[in-house]
Amino acid sequence: MASTTGTDAPGAPKAEFKDRFKAAQEAAGSGGVTAEVDNGDVNTVFPIKFAKYQEPLDANRDDVPAMEAIDTENRRRYDANESYVPVINRLFVRMRLPPYRQPQPPNYTEPARTKWLARIHDPSFKTIEAIRWLVQRGKVLGTDFTLETASAEADRLCIEDWLALKRAEYAKGAYIDFRSLVPENMAHHKSCQCNYRWDGFSPQCNRASKSPIRLTWRAMEGHHFLNPKFEVMRY
Repeated sequence: MASTTGTDAPGAPKAEFKDRFKAAQEAAGSGGVTAEVDNGDVNTVFPIKFAKYQEPLDANRDDVPAMEAIDTENRRRYDANESYVPVINRLFVRMRLPPYRQPQPPNYTEPARTKWLARIHDPSFKTIEAIRWLVQRGKVLGTDFTLETASAEADRLCIEDWLALKRAEYAKGAYIDFRSLVPENMAHHKSCQCNYRWDGFSPQCNRASKSPIRLTWRAMEGHHFLNPKFEVMRY
């Protein structure tokens, strides 16, 4: 336990207490232990259990899942630390100090994701990841795909998997609003009873309509089996 004990008489310099408070906070954060701060000016003692934020190893900074896990844990620690801020600020008000504001945890996920997205379209990287992706799904190199077809096969199976997932999702009652895809002068506005709802897998919005809208999915620019991107299109 790290602690500072206040011996200051009333009216003692507030900066000195603030230095002691900062030292106690850092001692608590560095080891995840309790620090007690006693300000003799107001005779107040309270425990602080600041948890130090995790930092990734340099070798893992490009690993998106690993960075997501660290960011999640740091957010949990931030929330835990935040519970002490009202106690601290009640003391600071009495000492006429500015409010204490806990620093936000760093964001390690976004830089890692940016680097990853810039790398996945490199042909060599995509081929290696495609082979890994296909093998994980039970495909056999030389039988189900070759080095030359690995990327294309992974993209094709990704589309099938994604569509199957969407069909299951929309079969439970979800729908897509496709109003933005229908020009205002189309007869569909007057004749169709679909309310601009599409189930995500039927070939058109309403088979009973005299002027149905035919809809389907298509891969968007930048689509990748590791980063699927699809949109609804009218055809």
